[in-house]
Amino acid sequence: MLQAGPIAAAGIVLLAAAGCSTSVPDRQPPGIVLITLDTLRADHLGCYGWARARTPHLDDFAGSALRYTNAYSTINTTLASHAAMMTGRHPQELGIPRNSFPLSADITTLAELLSARGYRTAAFVSCSALASDMGLAQGFTVYDEEFTISAADQNQRRAEAATTAALHWLSQNRDESFFLWVHYFDPHFPYDPPPPFDTIHGDGYQGPADGSMAYLEQLWQGKVTPTRADLQRLVDLYDGEIAYLDHHLGPLLDRLESPEMKGRTLVAVTADHGEHLTERRLKFYHGNYVYQPSIRVPLMIRYPVVPPRTGVVSGTVQTLDLFTTLLTATGVAAPSPGSGRDLASPVAELTAFAEASRPWAVEDDFPRGIRTCPRPPWWCSIPGSWWSLRTSDRLSSTTWKKIPWSV
Repeated sequence: MLQAGPIAAAGIVLLAAAGCSTSVPDRQPPGIVLITLDTLRADHLGCYGWARARTPHLDDFAGSALRYTNAYSTINTTLASHAAMMTGRHPQELGIPRNSFPLSADITTLAELLSARGYRTAAFVSCSALASDMGLAQGFTVYDEEFTISAADQNQRRAEAATTAALHWLSQNRDESFFLWVHYFDPHFPYDPPPPFDTIHGDGYQGPADGSMAYLEQLWQGKVTPTRADLQRLVDLYDGEIAYLDHHLGPLLDRLESPEMKGRTLVAVTADHGEHLTERRLKFYHGNYVYQPSIRVPLMIRYPVVPPRTGVVSGTVQTLDLFTTLLTATGVAAPSPGSGRDLASPVAELTAFAEASRPWAVEDDFPRGIRTCPRPPWWCSIPGSWWSLRTSDRLSSTTWKKIPWSV
């Protein structure tokens, strides 16, 4: 793989050795496919170095795409992160600190802009945090929210069902200019991968750590003291969920790899946020802190150009850059204000920002009100000197306090 320097851009990394310019095979605006993988931290995929990963489909896709090794989410909650991707604006600008804060109808989305250009638009979301009343359905002709699992955390559907629904829609619209967003929820807790993925990383465990919400809430509340084997079992189940997701994502990626689709469809794969596993005090969770496990995410983009653009980009990028990147690929200028960049163009190194919403008790959404610390939002600057930044007010605040950064 070609290694790009920190200020290298996608266009620099990808030009063929012969020096030929890249081009889109036909004049029809390209199809756009955005695949978001909920709660998937980058370092638990094979293509990002996780030796025991069972992710052959995502790894194969990475080999045919640009893979960004330092991609960061703007926030580590589902709705706010997706809202940033769909608008190119930070959650604080949108007034969305976390789930249950809907996107305003006054804010223009990626789907609205593409729909105005004649694109057929469809979304297939897999958890109730992204339900249509949360605002992200703006601009989508089809917004499929057929949740088949009722859970204590939130209603959801499995990867197999999401892929089946998306492939059916794609079969009817593949000859058109389209924007397809498919969201998968499986790596999110509870960690309960279906057989055989529940034992794919070991089946000899005999203990209480079953990955259920009941066990995890006891863990978060300090009512159980997990052993090393218990913690490893939870990591195994998390990886099992990722393996299950990869298995059922495969048919969609295979369809997008077909000759009639590959040459005229841009495909972007990323995650809304990652997950703390065994790293910090609050294990197997996300949302509270901006440490790397919960904000560093995979990002892979396959452009419909000849020769193909492949390689590794090490410069810092943000998931909200997808807004401008996808629009630019279709010939639509990104509106202002916005914080995103076109990742296919030469760009300088970026200082990225991420946030976590606090206090949780005010929003009454943290399980059983465990954390009541009334601190303001936390921000982090990446990479620079690796400091976290905490504001006392909002994004525009001039009061900043530096706090040492740690993984």
